[in-house]
Amino acid sequence: MLLMMLLVAIGCSSNSNSSTSESESNTGETVEEPNIEETQELTPITQVTTWFAQPSFGGVYAAKYQGLYEEAGLDVTIQNGGPGVSGVQIVAAGEAEIGMAHATDILVARNEGIPIVALAAVFQDYPQAVLFHQGQDITSFSDLNGRTVTTAPGAPWWDYIKEAYELNEVDEMVYSGQLANFIADETSLIQGFVGSETYTLAQEGIEVDYLMVSESGFNPYGVVMFTTEKFLEENPELVRTHVKATMEGYNYYKDHAEEINPFILEDNPDKTMEELNFAAESEVDLIFTGDALDYGVGYMTEERWETLRDQMYELGVIDEKEDLSDIFTTSYLK
Repeated sequence: MLLMMLLVAIGCSSNSNSSTSESESNTGETVEEPNIEETQELTPITQVTTWFAQPSFGGVYAAKYQGLYEEAGLDVTIQNGGPGVSGVQIVAAGEAEIGMAHATDILVARNEGIPIVALAAVFQDYPQAVLFHQGQDITSFSDLNGRTVTTAPGAPWWDYIKEAYELNEVDEMVYSGQLANFIADETSLIQGFVGSETYTLAQEGIEVDYLMVSESGFNPYGVVMFTTEKFLEENPELVRTHVKATMEGYNYYKDHAEEINPFILEDNPDKTMEELNFAAESEVDLIFTGDALDYGVGYMTEERWETLRDQMYELGVIDEKEDLSDIFTTSYLK
């Protein structure tokens, strides 16, 4: 009898300590109660970037791998871009919720009837530059006449520079990503990013100087987060939490790039840690400058968008001056 009582007591104790609690109903039946420590369900979001994984998207990687997205209730998949990959088309088709593109791309898309809205600008100063060999007598874009310049044809920034600086005697070569012709011709110039091609050329023993496109009079926002009008209208708080977490990620990445770069390297193993660290450091002054110093990373102004819209209209890149309130909003940075 004593043994039976002990077994009953042990059984009751075991049931009371189980992860799922049980209670007895009025009918005497055992009823299972839900576990109050259930994991919060995360909302899936796909974020598409403009290019292969690199420090320009460091804030996205920081937000993901520091748990900022998860804290905001998001399960974010990073879908990197590349040659022939259009983030605008991917988001417009509903294959990703949030995209990244330069401000010029967003204006072109809207001019073509694609209803996307800019939410936050990573780069206050456009990161594109025109590189030339050290020692060349070049101090301004007006010095490019009579030289070979390798650029992407039809790029709005190049069309602007050609017109503004009357570059009628430039020998234009189509940019293919290769640097061999530039290396061989010390009088030539080539487009590039200060945190990328400058490093690659230095590894080849080629020292360069450069002219920043942002100092030419044409300075579009770079790496701009956007979504569709429809997704924004239907999911305003979801967009807000994603944008805010991403901007927090950029603030974190600014001082902890070497901690986050291994995750970027996993997605882009063709790079090296040294190269990623160099790029991250080079881009800080392009991101945390201008209005971002007063209002925080990602901030955009009506004046900047109006200037860019009007410049692109005058260049004939777009054929309509659309209302600025349809093009961008800063409401989701708050």
